[in-house]
Amino acid sequence: MKGPVYYYTPYVDGKVKWIRLSRDYATAIRMWAEYENEPEKADDGTVASAIKRYLRECLSDKAERTRADYKRYSERLIKVFGHMQLREVKSSHIAMFLDRSKAKVTANRHIAMFSSVYAMALRWGLCEVNPILGVRRNKEKARDRYITDEELSKIRDAAMPQMRLIIDLALITGLRRGDIVGLRRRHCTKDGLEVQINKTGQKVIFSWTPELRSIIDQCEGKDYLWIGRYGKPLSDAGVSCGWGRAVKKARVVDAHFHDLRARAITQAKRRGGIDYAQALAAHSTSEMTERYIRNREVVKIDPL
Repeated sequence: MKGPVYYYTPYVDGKVKWIRLSRDYATAIRMWAEYENEPEKADDGTVASAIKRYLRECLSDKAERTRADYKRYSERLIKVFGHMQLREVKSSHIAMFLDRSKAKVTANRHIAMFSSVYAMALRWGLCEVNPILGVRRNKEKARDRYITDEELSKIRDAAMPQMRLIIDLALITGLRRGDIVGLRRRHCTKDGLEVQINKTGQKVIFSWTPELRSIIDQCEGKDYLWIGRYGKPLSDAGVSCGWGRAVKKARVVDAHFHDLRARAITQAKRRGGIDYAQALAAHSTSEMTERYIRNREVVKIDPL
C-alpha cells in the first residue's frame, strides 16, 4: 500500500515498476492475482497481444472505474479483432464495427480504447498506422436529464442513511462518485474538506459550512468515511448498488448518480454565476462548464 492505494510492484528490466491496483483490498488482490497468473509474452503482432500488453502496462494511472471499463471493452475487442495482425486492421473494419453495434455509444467507447491501444502500439514499433484515426464515431446525444426536487426527495427518502449522506455530499460539492468513495478522515483539514480530483489530479478544498460539517460528522468510518460490507471501505460498486436500490424503491425513472453532479453545477451557476460553477466543477475552462450544463438549464423569463 502507498497512501490509500494498493500497487503491484514487479521488477521490469531491473527496476521496480509501480502498477496501480485499487483502493479496495479485495479488488487489489484479485487484480494482483490476474497479473501474476498472466505471464508477459513476447508480442506476436496480433491485436490480442497488443491489447493485453496495454492492459498490463498502461492502466496504472487510470481511475478504478476506467480500468474496469477497459477490461470489459477489451474482451469484445479481442473477440472481434484479436486474431488479426495489427497491420491488417483497416479503417473500413473499424467503421463496420461501429455500424453493426447495437449499442452505438458503447461502441464509441470501445473504439476510443482501441485507438489508445494503437497509439501505444505505434510507440512500441508494432505497427506504422492507426486505422482508427479519421473514422467518424457514432452520433451521440448529450444527456440532458435534470433530477427535479420531487424526484430527489423521493430518492433520498428511499435511500439508506449512509447513502443519503453520500447523496447530500454530491449535491453540495458536485463531486464524482469515485472522488466521494475515496474520502478519508485525513482529508478533513482545518480549512475544509480537501479532495484531489481523480480525473484531473487537481486539488480543491471545500470550506466548512454547517451542512458540510454535519455530513462529515455523521460518517461512521474511522479511516475511510464510508463503511461497506464486513467493515471494509465502501467501494464504487457499493455506491452504485445503493443508489440503484434507492432509485428503484423511489420509482424514479432514468436517474443516474452522475446526474447529481449535473444538478449541483447547474445550481451553482444559478446561485453564483459561471465562475462559481466552474470552480465547483473543477473544470479548467468556463466553456467546459457551459457545455456541461447548457442542456440541463431551464431559463425562466417573464412574458411580454
